[in-house]
Amino acid sequence: MDVLHGHPLAMRVVLSKLETTAPALLTATLKSNSAQLDGDEQWDQVQATIRLVVDAMRPELQPLLDLVGMHEAYVDGDYLEAMAGQLGPENTRERVDEALAALATVGLVRELGQSVYEMHPALTGFLRERSPAEPCARAFVGVIGALADHYAPKELHEQRAVFGYHGANFRFALSEAERLGSEEGVSALTQALASYAQRTRDYSQAERLYEQLANLYQSGGNAKGEAAAYHQLGRVAEERRDFDAAEKWYLKSLAIFEKQGDEHDAASSYHQLGRVAEKRRDFDAAEKWHLKSLAIEEKQGNEHGAATSYHQLGTVAEERRDFGAAEKWYLKSLAIKEKQGDEHGAASSYHQLGIVAQERRDFDAAEKWYLKSLAIEEKQGNEHGAAVTLAQLGVMARERGHRIDSGRWFLRAFLAFSKSDPHNAQRVASDFFATWRTAPGDDKSKLRAIWEEADLPWPEDAQADAGDAPG
Repeated sequence: MDVLHGHPLAMRVVLSKLETTAPALLTATLKSNSAQLDGDEQWDQVQATIRLVVDAMRPELQPLLDLVGMHEAYVDGDYLEAMAGQLGPENTRERVDEALAALATVGLVRELGQSVYEMHPALTGFLRERSPAEPCARAFVGVIGALADHYAPKELHEQRAVFGYHGANFRFALSEAERLGSEEGVSALTQALASYAQRTRDYSQAERLYEQLANLYQSGGNAKGEAAAYHQLGRVAEERRDFDAAEKWYLKSLAIFEKQGDEHDAASSYHQLGRVAEKRRDFDAAEKWHLKSLAIEEKQGNEHGAATSYHQLGTVAEERRDFGAAEKWYLKSLAIKEKQGDEHGAASSYHQLGIVAQERRDFDAAEKWYLKSLAIEEKQGNEHGAAVTLAQLGVMARERGHRIDSGRWFLRAFLAFSKSDPHNAQRVASDFFATWRTAPGDDKSKLRAIWEEADLPWPEDAQADAGDAPG
């Protein structure tokens, strides 16, 4: 045990070998392996121990170990099988399972379920020193690149698990793809990593990766890919609220799409330029861009795109307080969404129609629209969307002088926001207590009872603000 320096991994490996190998021989092998190394003594001992395991595995399994070594943190047996198959038909699933089982027995990998294995950090470092042959690297890049490409367009909740397991593998595959000169691999992996960075709000990383992607496509003469990368850079800048940069990127993208006669993608750029103009409150420009987008969508029979443009034109009209025009655009958008069975989009239109009706003081119509929106949001489990509508119902009830109803809506909105949006939860709570403070005595008591029946503490500052608050 002195030879092992008490290292748990080394001790586990050696204990597993004592059943078939004499202690003296094990000791001699470990000392021989350590003598070939020249670094930290305990680290060298770990490396020597891993060598003991690897050298004892059948020669037929060695190419599989090279593939394992290209992974970091996690390796998936199913993907490893796909890589191994590219090296030759003899690399069967049975061999993959044998190699992983041998590593698992001594604690170098640990099965988590569904063929996913967590790797000991030392294993990757040791195996990468073996300098695997180019076919292994190409197989790794091909399979991991295809995985990344599949998840690049997915929403964040769909990306989280695969990037949690394979984020390090995606990054290493990208470096290998660059080394191998695989433009397809580089573009797929860069796109996926950029997409995930954008969705997790790592905007600096997303910007760096999309710029690399644009340069890659530009040097390869892929104008469509270059324009798409510029478009994504515009989205990143827009999310950062850097509207000057967003406009610059969208216009660069648009110039390429227009030059190529690509009406569909040009319409997307027009749409985003319209959104940027809205956020700058330049509603004349916003209307111009949205109408240009709409003209293409109607010409091409793209009803979904047209519905989106109708909705944005409704938003522009609403901001201008032209509620008649806003209602017209929202209803045109809604007609398509209902026809296509787009419940999520319909809920958004219902909500906006509720706002328009509320602005016109047509509270009965507004309530009808809000409740239609709320029904879909609750059906779909969209808690945030439901909370927004509940809060709006609270505001409207207060405007109508219905303080108890207002308090109930605000309370439901608060409970929904509390699960994911503390800022809006606090805002809605403030609305509840503002309603309470302006209520007559009997309504004050009822509102406090509503709050406390939800097992929520009554804040001391609410009483202090009110003066005549109930005790």
